[in-house]
Amino acid sequence: MKSKIERTTLSKQVYTFIEEKIHSGEWQVGDKIPSEKHLMEDLKISRNTLREAVQALSQMGLLEVRQGNGTFVVANSPLQAVLQERVSKSSLLEIFEARHALESEIVALACARRTEADLESLYTLVKKCQQAANIDEFIQADMALHHTMALCSKNALLTDIYAHLFDKIHTSIMHSTLLQADRLNSHEALVEAISHQDVKKAQHEVDSYISLYKNRISDEGF
Repeated sequence: MKSKIERTTLSKQVYTFIEEKIHSGEWQVGDKIPSEKHLMEDLKISRNTLREAVQALSQMGLLEVRQGNGTFVVANSPLQAVLQERVSKSSLLEIFEARHALESEIVALACARRTEADLESLYTLVKKCQQAANIDEFIQADMALHHTMALCSKNALLTDIYAHLFDKIHTSIMHSTLLQADRLNSHEALVEAISHQDVKKAQHEVDSYISLYKNRISDEGF
């Protein structure tokens, strides 16, 4: 019994080691993790101990073992894994309806809690959106802008849910004609509302561009 407890404890330590590598961003989503041989030698553990930890992380949705190809990071947290699985079964319209509800609360909290440093970051990202030379640059700036707005809410749980839930939205948008100049104006007006702590105006801006999305989704048959 004693040896089994020790083995389980060591496996948990390896689990935590790998989990921290993923959470820190050292091993990012899409990366292939080091080989079994490398990890066994580096951590001075047995193959069984390593496989117990990898199996547990695979069950949590963070790793995926691909026979003959290695083990890959597929999510950076259990929350991301669960939400991505659920989002994959949702229509684009359902996703935007959920986004509408979350963003409305995010901007309300951002109005109350944003700092001057937050506003500086938001205005910088609005400018990057407006000056984007191509769709890829716009997508990156747009994602960063929305993520920064979520951070302004100073609600870590809400920020995590928002970030993980909408990772894949922009891929769909990228291949559509949804991104138009009127979105840039909405973003600027939204940041202005957050700057002036005008909750009603900020939520109105969210209502406007989400409604625009939903109408175009309907028109284009997504």
